[in-house]
Amino acid sequence: MIPKWGRIWIAVAGTALFLGGIAWLAKLSVVVATDGRVTATGAAGAFFTLGLALILIGSTGAGLRLTMGGEPMSRIAGIVLSPVLFVAAFMILQGVVVGLVTVAQAIVGGLGPDYVREEAIILLTAVVSLVVGTMLLAGAVRWPRGATPQDPEPVE
Repeated sequence: MIPKWGRIWIAVAGTALFLGGIAWLAKLSVVVATDGRVTATGAAGAFFTLGLALILIGSTGAGLRLTMGGEPMSRIAGIVLSPVLFVAAFMILQGVVVGLVTVAQAIVGGLGPDYVREEAIILLTAVVSLVVGTMLLAGAVRWPRGATPQDPEPVE
């Protein structure tokens, strides 16, 4: 059973993950609206920084949720190491996604604007953040058998 503090943090982190995904989608909308002229400054830069901070905070909820059945030290390790693991996975996936988009552009003879190669990983991460954030938030609240989400009293 997840303790109350854990459920609260998982809900907060799920919300942060979801909002981080929204911020990165907003960054992409700025890039698309400016046809790639603004990718790292102004609003695009602000949305990127905001999204990154929220996603790193949100990753701690995923780390906590994945280690909830373990000892307290494993939970602490899950919370502390999850942002580091996110950054490592992001860097690895960025190389893979850029490579795949580059190959696809070479085969097809151009696949959209030039900024697609650089921004594809942002889109992928934003979508994953939205999905995982929603799952964390939904899983943080459980209702008794027969109850519906509209009932005001969740099970402790």
